Amino acid sequence: MNACLAILKRTLLELMRSRGNVIWMLMLPVVFTFVFGVLPYSQGDSKLNVSVIDHDNTPVSRGFIQEMEHSGSDSVQVISEREASDDLRNFKTDVVIAFPSGLAAEAISHQPLTIQSVVSPNIGQNNSVSSASDLQNQLRQWALAGQVALVQAQGSRQLDVQQKERAFVLGMRQANDIHPAVATTVETLSGGRLQADPLGDRERSVLGFAVMFIIFVLFGSTGNILQEKVRGTWSRLKTTPSSRTSVLTGYGLSLFVVGWVQYLIMILTGRLLFHVRIPFNGWMAITVSLYIFAITGLALCVSGLVKTQEQHMTAGGFIASISSMIAGTYWPLDLEPTWMQHIAWFMPQSWALSAFQTAAHSGVTFSAILWPLTVLAGFAIVFFSVGMVQLRYS
Repeated sequence: MNACLAILKRTLLELMRSRGNVIWMLMLPVVFTFVFGVLPYSQGDSKLNVSVIDHDNTPVSRGFIQEMEHSGSDSVQVISEREASDDLRNFKTDVVIAFPSGLAAEAISHQPLTIQSVVSPNIGQNNSVSSASDLQNQLRQWALAGQVALVQAQGSRQLDVQQKERAFVLGMRQANDIHPAVATTVETLSGGRLQADPLGDRERSVLGFAVMFIIFVLFGSTGNILQEKVRGTWSRLKTTPSSRTSVLTGYGLSLFVVGWVQYLIMILTGRLLFHVRIPFNGWMAITVSLYIFAITGLALCVSGLVKTQEQHMTAGGFIASISSMIAGTYWPLDLEPTWMQHIAWFMPQSWALSAFQTAAHSGVTFSAILWPLTVLAGFAIVFFSVGMVQLRYS
C-alpha cells in the first residue's frame, strides 16, 4: 500500500512540475472551450445584417422592405449591387436580399415571386443560420398573405395596377396578425417519463473537449512511464521489495486520478468562466470512470509498442486527434457521413458522449443508459486489462 501511495504522489507531483502538462491540462482547455465551445454559440442572439438590392422600386418591393424593418429582428439597409458584393466580401453583411425588376408584375398576376437570397459564409452557426432561414420563411409568408388579399380584393370589383399593388401590400401587413393554428412543444421521453431538456450546444461542446483532453493528458502521463523505462528507473523499481501488484495498482490509480482531474478542470472552467452548467449525477460519474479506464488501457498499450518518447507523442497525438474527430467531439455525430458514423461505433469517445447525453436527463433510468454504459464498460475491461498486462510484463 505504501508503494502504491508513493507512486501516486510522485506521478501527480511530476505532472504538476511539467510546464507542458500544465499547458495541456489548463491553458489549452480554456482556450478551446472559449473559442470553439462558447464563442460560436454566443453570437447567434445578435441581429442579422440584411442588405437589400431593390431593382424593382415599386410599392410591392418597398412593402417587403418595410415589413423587414418593422419585424424588429433584423438590421435592414438598402444598397446597390456593387456595395452588396463588397459587403459580402468584407463580411459586413449576413444576408443579401435582391428584388428583381418585374417583382410587382409577378405579384399582381399571381405568379411565383422571384426573390434572390445570398447568405454570407461567415454567418456563424445555429441561431444565426436559423435566423436567416426564418427571414426567408417570413418573405414567403408575406408573399402568400399578399396573394390572398389580392384575390379577395379582385373578387368584388375590377382593380387597376396601383390598386392591385396596394391590396397586395395591405395583405402583407395583415400577415403579422396571423397566428399559428397549431402550437407545438418538444419534450423528451426517457424510461417512460417526460424529462427535462437535454444538453445544449455549449454543454455538448464542453463535454466533447473534456473527452478529447482526457486522452491527451493520459497519453502524456503514460509517456512518463516510457521515460522511466528509458532511464532505467523502471528496472530498479522492479527490484525493490514492493509487490508487483502494488506497483501496478499505484500506476493505474495515478492515471485514473489524472483523468478525473482533467475532467473536473474542464467542467469547472466551463461553469466558472463561461457559465456553462453541466449536470452531474451518479451516471455521469460512472461514465467518466469507465471512459478513463478505457483510455488509460489504450495509452498503456501504445506506450508498450513504441521505443522512444518522440514516437509515443506522435502516435498518441495522432490517435487522440483522429479518433476524437470521428467520434464527434468537435461536431455533432449526425453531421458526419454514414460510413464515418459506423466507424465511430468502435471509438470509446462516441459511447462516452452518448452516455453523457442520456445521463444529462433528469430522472434517467438504468434501462435508458444501459446500452452506452455496457459498451463503454466493454472498452474499459478490454483496454485496461490488456494495458495492465502489457505493463506487468514489460
